[in-house]
Amino acid sequence: RRSVRQSLHPLAYVVGNPSTENFFRTFPHADCQPTDGLASLAGAEEEAEVVVQTLSRQGYHVTSSIGQGRKALDVIAPLYQQPYRIVHIAAHGVFEHPAADGTSRTGVVLSEGLLLGAAEIDQMEVIPDLVFLNCCHLAQANPMPVPYNRLAYSVARELIEIGVRCVVAAGWAVDDAAAYTFAETFYRGILQDSMQFGDAVFEARRDTYRRHGNSITWGAYQAYGDPGWRIDPRAESKSPTRVSGKFVAMEELIDQIDRFRMRIYRRRESMTRLDATRIAAELKRLLADCPANWLNLPAMHFELA
Repeated sequence: RRSVRQSLHPLAYVVGNPSTENFFRTFPHADCQPTDGLASLAGAEEEAEVVVQTLSRQGYHVTSSIGQGRKALDVIAPLYQQPYRIVHIAAHGVFEHPAADGTSRTGVVLSEGLLLGAAEIDQMEVIPDLVFLNCCHLAQANPMPVPYNRLAYSVARELIEIGVRCVVAAGWAVDDAAAYTFAETFYRGILQDSMQFGDAVFEARRDTYRRHGNSITWGAYQAYGDPGWRIDPRAESKSPTRVSGKFVAMEELIDQIDRFRMRIYRRRESMTRLDATRIAAELKRLLADCPANWLNLPAMHFELA
């Protein structure tokens, strides 16, 4: 869009495990009846409930379409009724799946063979800042293979192009309990701790890895968009910037230095000598985590200057 309208209202829309009945009427399969739907995803439904509770605790007014009783119209209609900032979807998904009319379609599966994808979100008058998409659950029984990494990339790219600031999408099947941990930690970081998008994703991955070390769910979520985006652009993070050990690429260190610069730029009052001393001390601690030879490189001299 040339002009993207977005909202600052604390409104969210959550979709979880909607009906998929009559899926095979539009997408025929030799082993399935036309009126059949895909398997119910209890994990997706519970994830959606966890997200509703988490967002509500953070002061968000949440509209939800959760459960097998929710037909396609029940899911799509509320999408256009409020200027949502956050949209969270946990359901079945398909990528370039052949339909009965010979076309290939991509999106979240609803009833009657309808799909919810970037095109439907593009019809929203106000574009959400953040979309969280999880179409991959370990327990799902799907008669056709779905390349979930390509589904995540394809939908995320289209959402970014229409103006969504940040997208989180699962690239492979996730363990349900670990998925709840990731979502809860991520939203707490974004909303309660006023963390930047990149930091919130990192914290969610780290917390999920610590609590569910036998699962690779912590690495399943692909993040697209602006790593420095905040739900409130004027807020300072309530949690200090956390760095996971030594830097392995100079770009990581440069990104951290950029954050110092943006913190100073966003200040609404003049900096005191005490503030300057504190920020300088934080920067010195940051530089201690990088190889000494980086500090002699021209690019690093430029960033520090």
